[in-house]
Amino acid sequence: MKIGRNDPCPCGSGKKYKKCCMGKNGIGRTITNKENPGATFEYAVTWILTNPELNNEFEKLVKKYTGGEKPTDVEMRNLADAFIFDHKLPDGITPFEYFLENAKLSSRDRLIFERLFKKNVFGVFEVLAVYRNEGLKMKDLVRDKEYWIKERRGTHQLVPGYTVICRIAPFKSDFVITTPAPRFASQNASYSVKRELKRSGSDALEKITAFDLADLEKFENEFEEDEYQDKSLDEIMKLFGKKLNALGIKINFRYLDRRINENKTPMEAFPEVFEFNYPSNEVFEETRKLLFELWNKYPRKEFGGKSPYEADLMGPLERRMFHDLMSESQRNINPDDYGSVEGAQNAINKFRDKWLKTPQKELDGKTPGEAILEERKALGNPDKNVGLKIEITRTRDYDENKAEKLYHEGIKRFKQGEFSEAVECFREVVGMYPENYKAWGNLGNCFAGLGRKKKAIECYKKALSLKPDYEFARKNLELIKGKSEEELAATGMPGRSFRENIGKILRKITKK
Repeated sequence: MKIGRNDPCPCGSGKKYKKCCMGKNGIGRTITNKENPGATFEYAVTWILTNPELNNEFEKLVKKYTGGEKPTDVEMRNLADAFIFDHKLPDGITPFEYFLENAKLSSRDRLIFERLFKKNVFGVFEVLAVYRNEGLKMKDLVRDKEYWIKERRGTHQLVPGYTVICRIAPFKSDFVITTPAPRFASQNASYSVKRELKRSGSDALEKITAFDLADLEKFENEFEEDEYQDKSLDEIMKLFGKKLNALGIKINFRYLDRRINENKTPMEAFPEVFEFNYPSNEVFEETRKLLFELWNKYPRKEFGGKSPYEADLMGPLERRMFHDLMSESQRNINPDDYGSVEGAQNAINKFRDKWLKTPQKELDGKTPGEAILEERKALGNPDKNVGLKIEITRTRDYDENKAEKLYHEGIKRFKQGEFSEAVECFREVVGMYPENYKAWGNLGNCFAGLGRKKKAIECYKKALSLKPDYEFARKNLELIKGKSEEELAATGMPGRSFRENIGKILRKITKK
């Protein structure tokens, strides 16, 4: 991956390569600076990423993690960090160790590089304390260890409770942040990050590297969620409208107030959003997030003109705990294991009640219910009813799974001669997916088995309208049309009525 003169410098300075590290080879001058480890690190990054042999390895790594697509600046910086310190070259050493062996360094420079960067730590850190213009006290959430960080810029934008994803390295008696573009998540994000790390498993935590966070996939929701929460109602409406226009979902925003104030849930107010056939689950999740943010920020008559956020005085920790409850519910409750949406909803409610009463290490031994009430008290919210509500909705994936099960159940019932039960199965399938021509064809067979020839013909015609070359439906339609019960019964099965034998006759004469 060749770095062009006008490309962003790989050191992360934000400058063009030609105006930053291009041509800096360290010959004839001291390249390290004990007082400025960031500048020292920039030299190592540039040397490694412009080395032809190492650059080929880095290019392979980028393709592997991005699928050949152009990485974003954040992805590139995190991948570069992972490559330099965690990637193993064919001879078993890291690119940083290769740099120490092959770069033209003075003994003094080499010693400083080794002291600064060989004992580096990459992780997810929670800010415990901030001392303006002096530094930070941070805790590694992966290894449960505290560090004093010598840092000036960060003290102006960070407050206790913030979460930082970065690499730190020894500096004199302290540590410094060496990541060119560390990522921050706001207060209380550490709770969500701790919970996500716990779900990753203890073995994964001990061996976590920059590769595990190269695209920040595990924690991206935390950063995006903060972004939406900080936006105004007007900004959310514009983003939501833009998303709907891109998808082709038509909603008249002039009636937005009526939709929201006359319905109890987002699903009732915006059925178009939940019934739309999205190109991917990711797009559905993005749209759903914007809708729920709009729903929670829109003023309500029932709350005296306040939004649900304002009326409930829901704090940031409670919101994050609600999202954690949703994640845990999705991991532990599979709606398809229950016979109905109501059954799945009851299971979710029982799980929620148990979750609220179970102490968590991430809350210093408190239960989620206790932590929520404590935050509400601090915010002046007198409501002591901690009834976090999760509703089961029929997403596209859920319907597909259920439809597939119903389809196979219908086939099974049909083969057993239980035509009425099979009709119910296929009716539900075509109710969810009217374009399923196979389900229409099988529904026609079931009606034929019940002696309802008119209904059977309608179903076969519907299947053929969806797929004109569907031979299965065409043959069965020809078989039934214009033939009496006696003629059909005589097709290899004399002495039995049409109602009893049509299913077996169809299976004998035709094949799917």
